[in-house]
Amino acid sequence: MTDFAKNCLTAHNELRAKHGAPPLKLSDKLTAHAQKWADHLASTGNFEHSEGSGYGENIAMQWSSGGADVPARSFVQQWYSELEKYDFGDKSGNFQPSAGHFSQVVWKGTKELGVGVAKDGKGMSVAVCNYNPAGNMQGDFGANVQAEK
Repeated sequence: MTDFAKNCLTAHNELRAKHGAPPLKLSDKLTAHAQKWADHLASTGNFEHSEGSGYGENIAMQWSSGGADVPARSFVQQWYSELEKYDFGDKSGNFQPSAGHFSQVVWKGTKELGVGVAKDGKGMSVAVCNYNPAGNMQGDFGANVQAEK
């Protein structure tokens, strides 16, 4: 397990605990998938989700000067910051597009995490996290996304 993956897992689990979600375990299979996609995004300059895996997925890119590594926690915090856009009062159980990264991070039913990170050589780092089972399932938000305890 790389330091980046370990730190990413720790950041996820700390934030999930605030919302009553059980800790994730790192999956080698999901990590291989996430790393392959991170490498693809960094090499092509594209910024899009992978297709057809059935996994949940968060992607992010951040710039750093001088080629410095972007901390894993910074990416996870970027996704989690959508908390302020999540409407916990919405009882419809429907997906909230402006908070989809946040809801995947804290999705109670997710058990496994895969982590990938790659650089483009020009100061951009791309992080990809895959989640199994996938979160953000229509109708299941009330049971899986809880307010901070």
